[in-house]
Amino acid sequence: MVLDLRTIYVVTSLTVALLGAVQLASYFIGRFGRWPLWWGLGNILTGFGSFCIAFRDLAPDVVTIDIGNSATVAGYVCMLPAVRLFANRPAHLRYVALAALTGTLISVLVLDGASGTRGRIIFGSLVCCIVDLVIAREGVLLGLRERLYSAWILVSLYLPTALIFAVRALLAATGEIGRERLFDGSSAHTALAVFAVLFIVLRNMVMMLMAAERNHHQLTAFATSDPLTGALNRAGLARAYGALGATRVTALLIDMDHFKALNDRHGHAAGDTLLRMLVEVVKTRLRPGDVVARLGGDEFVVLLADASLDDAARMAGGISKDFSDAISAHGTFKVHPTLSIGIARRSTAAMTLEALLQNADAALYRSKQQGRNRIEAHVEEPLAA
Repeated sequence: MVLDLRTIYVVTSLTVALLGAVQLASYFIGRFGRWPLWWGLGNILTGFGSFCIAFRDLAPDVVTIDIGNSATVAGYVCMLPAVRLFANRPAHLRYVALAALTGTLISVLVLDGASGTRGRIIFGSLVCCIVDLVIAREGVLLGLRERLYSAWILVSLYLPTALIFAVRALLAATGEIGRERLFDGSSAHTALAVFAVLFIVLRNMVMMLMAAERNHHQLTAFATSDPLTGALNRAGLARAYGALGATRVTALLIDMDHFKALNDRHGHAAGDTLLRMLVEVVKTRLRPGDVVARLGGDEFVVLLADASLDDAARMAGGISKDFSDAISAHGTFKVHPTLSIGIARRSTAAMTLEALLQNADAALYRSKQQGRNRIEAHVEEPLAA
């Protein structure tokens, strides 16, 4: 059975509306925020508009042209706030409403009647093309910012549909399609519609895939991060150490001097502030590939990838200075905490994290013993001759 263009419109409308209903249901579950509301509403409006258009020449023009095109344009525009809300960016709903209203007025007042078929195809295709390009841009930003692999799938699905709509507008502008009644048409129009249906279904699915991938990232972060400071916890540290592979690794074991005295004098809230302040200072010094983790209490470890002892000593000195500056700028602590830091370097690729931390702890102990506020490095003893 060969599908004609009218049948493709009907199938598309029902498919898109069904996907919209599913997304609305996911919104009412309450787990995904507000973006499924707008995505589902956009799909339902687009599906409804396509269904009305499918009955062109069979139903009154007010239904198949005015209502159909207006609903389709409004539904497509509704997908913009959905993607922006998913990306935790402002939705600018006033501008969205203005764009939907403008599109409706153009469809109804300017491109009305059967004689406006080519104009409506050009206008609707350009609107869809622009929306697809904007959503593809949001996908690129999501992929870069949140490292969502599924965001790049979204981009790979929206760029082709933007091209399809651009080609459709070009064909209408050159008179290849739209010269006759909508469904008396060319094979090119039918082929474009088939491809559009496939991509529309796939990109609806990828939105849910992005939500699932983000949830996975969040669960992983909860399991591997310290909730107070945002640094890695012990589980996250072990995972990061394993990911470093065979590269040379240097550890900085950092302990805050006089932390107990500060807690006793200023209270635990002030102590928590100090811990967060230290992590913020450390993070400003980290290079790509470096990590910071909280071992417990006021003790932290920094893993430096591909760093010598001299590099680590400079990093430790910078952290101590920046932390002292941050304490002075805060200006509310009568007890002025300092940092004692022990440095150790992984001697072999087979050295375990526990062995590396044990060496760093020995250097830290020596720093404490020699008066605190010092940086000491663990030096491997030479093998006996």
